[in-house]
Amino acid sequence: MRRVVQRLSLLSVLLTAVCASGQTGHWVSHPDDVVGFGGTIIDCGGTTAVYTDNEAARILFFDTIGGAWVGYDRPARETWHYVVAEGDLVLAVADTVAVAYNALTSTSHELFLEGTLLRNETNYWSFRCGRSLAYVATDEYFYVFDADLDAWQQTAVATPVDLVRSHSGVGDDWAGLTLERTYGEAAPCYAYSGTAHAFAFTDNGPLNGPLYQGALNHGFAEYNNVSTAMEMVAYSAVTNAFTRVAIPASFSQLQYGSSDDYKQEVRTTFAVVYRSGATFRHHFYGYDTRLGAWTESIIDYDNAEYSYWHNLEAGGQYAITTMRVLATGQIGFRVYSGIDGTITTHWPGVTGTSFSDFRGGTVYLATWAGVGAWGLDIPTGNSSFYALPADRYVGLRTRGEHFCAFSVWDYVDPNMDIVAYYGPTNSWSSGSNLQVSTLDLNCSPHCMVYAHLDVDIPVTFFSGHLGVFNNATLTNPGTFNYWWSDNLGCATNGNGDVAFYDARRDQVTLRSLDYDYDGLGQDVFVAADPATQLGWGYSAVSGLWTSVDIGETPRAGKAGVHVGWVGTPWRSARYWAFNGFYDEWVEVDVGAGRGEAVGDQTILVYNLVTVWAFDPESPIVPNADPGETPPPVIVPHEPALHPARPNPFNPETTVAFDLPLDGHVRLNAFDVRGRKVRELANGPWSAGTHEVKWDGRDDTGRSLPSGTYLLRLETARRVAAQRVMLVK
Repeated sequence: MRRVVQRLSLLSVLLTAVCASGQTGHWVSHPDDVVGFGGTIIDCGGTTAVYTDNEAARILFFDTIGGAWVGYDRPARETWHYVVAEGDLVLAVADTVAVAYNALTSTSHELFLEGTLLRNETNYWSFRCGRSLAYVATDEYFYVFDADLDAWQQTAVATPVDLVRSHSGVGDDWAGLTLERTYGEAAPCYAYSGTAHAFAFTDNGPLNGPLYQGALNHGFAEYNNVSTAMEMVAYSAVTNAFTRVAIPASFSQLQYGSSDDYKQEVRTTFAVVYRSGATFRHHFYGYDTRLGAWTESIIDYDNAEYSYWHNLEAGGQYAITTMRVLATGQIGFRVYSGIDGTITTHWPGVTGTSFSDFRGGTVYLATWAGVGAWGLDIPTGNSSFYALPADRYVGLRTRGEHFCAFSVWDYVDPNMDIVAYYGPTNSWSSGSNLQVSTLDLNCSPHCMVYAHLDVDIPVTFFSGHLGVFNNATLTNPGTFNYWWSDNLGCATNGNGDVAFYDARRDQVTLRSLDYDYDGLGQDVFVAADPATQLGWGYSAVSGLWTSVDIGETPRAGKAGVHVGWVGTPWRSARYWAFNGFYDEWVEVDVGAGRGEAVGDQTILVYNLVTVWAFDPESPIVPNADPGETPPPVIVPHEPALHPARPNPFNPETTVAFDLPLDGHVRLNAFDVRGRKVRELANGPWSAGTHEVKWDGRDDTGRSLPSGTYLLRLETARRVAAQRVMLVK
């Protein structure tokens, strides 16, 4: 049911709701009373939308939780350096003021800035907006807006006189700022945890940690900036603490790196490998932001017997380094798992001097031409081998969150296979007898698309949710193209024929439509059919196709996560919002439309005098019926363990987890020695999101002492863990 919100500072209210009777979802209009200069600024986030001008005294906010427009006014026009909607937030920043709008409360929060705005490298300002946290950094304060607290937080910044530049960033539950100094001088680093709702500080922080490769889910990690002592510094928003690994002066062959950012949903791992001392000593350190602690492995070895290559690769939730037995050529792998913080050794039984490897979010794959491939599933530790004929080569390759795939071919046979390793079931599958092509294997975390040009166009899809291949054929090729999103994929022959694929259902649909990339969202397709003048929408929530009669040649629109639109030709007079939650189409007539934006759950359109936003969750009901239609149950995409709240806790914390399918669940609490102290769940659970409370007691009912504990969730498809702190 819609959340009822009491608005404390609404400057304007809902004026008009446009909707056909009986439809779920409606367009909400507001007069364009933003009097400004420069270009119009519009953006849509998860539940939020924003409308203003580059130079204006007024900003209009909208959110699908409150379902109304909210106005914010300044005494005079401001030049807005940054206005963006993301998740439940909107952030607008000018020279002396910042405004955060929070959809959870439908309120705007004004912040008067002290000091001068800092700049990152390449001269970008030090402010950004995440899904639930936003930050602004000046040379005096590090400001963070916390959506859960519905307030700005701040900590004083000690800006060095030799400041070179700043490095900053934001994630779903953290914000960070590093102040880079002249090389060789310690760099102060500030961080904010959205889990602990508190700041942390270190005077010798990671140089580029909050940016680029150092930015991870739940924290960041990098090397520091001190020339006299090499260190690796990591920050975890779960523990709200900085931890470090000191590298001795005698190190050699040092390598370090963060989780691979290619096609992965979860990136939590940072790792270091090096050799030290006059003897051959191999050091391997792994860090995971969810655990907030380093795992160390040090091995002394005989250089005449073993060769440690010291190469380091990181997947989404693990890191791996290799070794070889010199006498036999056998290759082994040392694997750090960020899921449980362990380091294990694996010997696939393969010999050779070289191999190719690539990394998914939770899977690792190594291939040897003419020999085979070895796949490893990190959550379970299971692995298996796939044998290749001696004359077969490994070609194209790609990887997702739980799978890796590669093509197999030779120089004579015109056909090839695509082989995929699927970690959750430790199994191999193949798409066979495909034409060799220079086109790549393209994928998102959970959906792969491969196609090649021929008289008939065979298209191969792979579901990263189910670990299976599916095929389709498009005839009469023209200008061929294909696209993919997190859960959906499609391919077109350029002559109006399109193959659509739902990776969560392993479902292929062939349609004749005018289609382009912008109509493909995470969980919805929207497309136009000029021949029939219909707009078509597909929802991955229901697995259904629905259409709407446009009445003239339609314009293919754009899609977000759960909503999308089609319209009449540019400039549009009419828009139809596709509501993927309910498989409904809702029309609005805007006259001479001037622009639009689409987000996860809302759409924004405007003309010269009015701006509209689409609310997909609040149905229009007759005045005689005061009740509400409950929103549909949204099944999670993947098993997940959400951060415990509160954390630290006393005396009780709540643990939430997601299940995409019915199945057996184990949820246990362990102490720092690895002993199980409390069984919180052990049995069958239905698909959906569930909550379990822990009162800080063991299985006998005894109150446990203060300290750090590990919560471990085990399902058939994933193992997840997090640290919690009991504070008395």
